[in-house]
Amino acid sequence: MKKYIDFMNEFNGDDIFEGLLGYGLFCEKLPPIFDSSNFYEYCKNNLPTFDTTCKETNYIKYESIRNTNIPRALGVPNPINYYKLCRFIGAKFVVNVDISTCFPSMYTHSLAWALAGKEYAKKNRQPSHWFNQLDFYVRGTTNGETHGLLIGPHSSNILSEIILTCVDNELTKKGWKYIRNIDDYTCFVTSNDDVQRFLVDINAELRKLNLMLNHKKTKISQLPQTSSEKWIRKLSVILTTNKKYLDYKDVKLLLDTAIELLYANNNNAAILNYVMKMIDGKQLSKNARVYYQKNILHLAIVFPYLIPLIDTYVYENQNIADEEIEDFSNIIYVEGEKTNNFEMICYALFFAVKYKFKISKISLDFILESKHCISLLLGFVYYKKVAKEKDSVKIFKELAKELIKDKDDFEENWLFVYEVLTVGFFKGDNSDWKILKKNGISFLKEDIV
Repeated sequence: MKKYIDFMNEFNGDDIFEGLLGYGLFCEKLPPIFDSSNFYEYCKNNLPTFDTTCKETNYIKYESIRNTNIPRALGVPNPINYYKLCRFIGAKFVVNVDISTCFPSMYTHSLAWALAGKEYAKKNRQPSHWFNQLDFYVRGTTNGETHGLLIGPHSSNILSEIILTCVDNELTKKGWKYIRNIDDYTCFVTSNDDVQRFLVDINAELRKLNLMLNHKKTKISQLPQTSSEKWIRKLSVILTTNKKYLDYKDVKLLLDTAIELLYANNNNAAILNYVMKMIDGKQLSKNARVYYQKNILHLAIVFPYLIPLIDTYVYENQNIADEEIEDFSNIIYVEGEKTNNFEMICYALFFAVKYKFKISKISLDFILESKHCISLLLGFVYYKKVAKEKDSVKIFKELAKELIKDKDDFEENWLFVYEVLTVGFFKGDNSDWKILKKNGISFLKEDIV
């Protein structure tokens, strides 16, 4: 069996640096218009020092709806301080994991504790120590906050793994046999006494790093158990993987069953996500396709968690009519305004830009007053490329000119301000951005610019 170190040794620092900076700045939940590969290439080839950027910077806030219909707070860090963090990680650490929901509770100082030992790190607080430098670069992306890693950037995956492998080490020493999937632990024991001892031990180790168990999610089950969720098995029985053609009855039964299972599992929209991926790549009859498109778009309005999946699994693969895309986008835009759900607004604007149609009830004032960075940027692109309203574009530019005057406003909206303004507006404390502008660096995909 491969050991942890064997997986680590499959990568080198350059690979990690490229993965984090070139492809890990923007979370997959954002509308897919962003690209940091040009920024990575510039940094790789020029090794800039970026001396004028503040050591601690704020970040862009963005909320994405989870499968439980509860929003998750995501962050897009300042790319310059993120570059410094990635460069440091690439030189020291090599791990690859997935996003964890425990990021907001992680204490940045616990990185040093995990790497050097808590007592040693506390006695050696000098910034020259490499483990303290990691803490320093992390705080550079979180406006100096010591509690919480940003959810979204791929660097947070590695940082959380540094902390949790320290817990693994201590639990393994005590003889526990378990599986950890990011922040979810599954331990197999022979008695209830062992259950309680494991909970005591893991709580003790987590507390050392200022973490704690989520007792609401602690579950003790009797063995033997099945190897997959009940709802997965039920759906798999309906649709075998080797069935390539689906008719109306197949799709109706699959969706009806999925909806029943969804309500039986606390409105877990991940069930619908699973169904969309089951249908992906299948050939649907005309009636099946119409039924599927109509129902899945309706479900996406009720469960916005599905909206980021619609373009890949419905629009691109199911030959949907342009007017259906336009109608859906208008609905989610209006719903987004009504509920202040900016993820809905962002995706409505993204669809309008990608498929080149106008949103009938769009409100320029609402977008401008939102001060929501991603909405502002998509609104600017929409009015420039789709609506082609020069006066509205000028208003966006005037707002960007105001935002750049205030440090916090600029840092929380850097993506909008940077993409909207020309090189001459970046000077003084913002001269690092001027260098990027002069080198033609954009964080938008070429077909969006």
